[in-house]
Amino acid sequence: MGVSGSLGAMRGVAACLLVIGVMALGGCDGTPQAEPTTAAPTPTTTPLSAYSTPIEATVSRSLFCDRVSPTAIEHAIGGPAEESQKWVNGDPTPTGDKGREYGCSWSTAGGGHASAWVFAPPITRARATALARMGPGMKCTPSKSPLAFGDPMSSYACGLNTGQQMTQLAGLFGDAWLTCQAPSDAVDEFCGAILAAASATVG
Repeated sequence: MGVSGSLGAMRGVAACLLVIGVMALGGCDGTPQAEPTTAAPTPTTTPLSAYSTPIEATVSRSLFCDRVSPTAIEHAIGGPAEESQKWVNGDPTPTGDKGREYGCSWSTAGGGHASAWVFAPPITRARATALARMGPGMKCTPSKSPLAFGDPMSSYACGLNTGQQMTQLAGLFGDAWLTCQAPSDAVDEFCGAILAAASATVG
């Protein structure tokens, strides 16, 4: 994450998932065209498994945090968020680096955490294929997800110091590289809500 881009946006115990992300977007060309949006259509909790595959969705390279279903967030982190954060293109990210993405994270004092972000620059299929091969951190290993999430896509299983098992899905939707990260048992609902929010039509 940062000036060179990112594959991670977690805080505290999740910081290990962010380290490699500092270099992940290096070499991306183009100036971000999308500006942050704040409109909030009715949030949806449609899980990823309910989508027809391949998923036909147009993801906007803009801020989507206010459109994410509160129900999906609570289910993912184990209750109402006690801390939340969002950032836009050019803002410092949770790692402290200047980011080239739009993202948000939610957490509880008990260690529940979930996050999502979309790169601000447009991503080509060739670049997405390279990103899909990159791991998000030292405690993450490639996993074979039954859930579809963009094309190409990547899926990683990540263990936190708290013992919590996380899943990170990332994929290309048009020219937008979207990532979501949540406890493994909640990733279907949470990442479905992220996709719905990021692809919602904003008037």
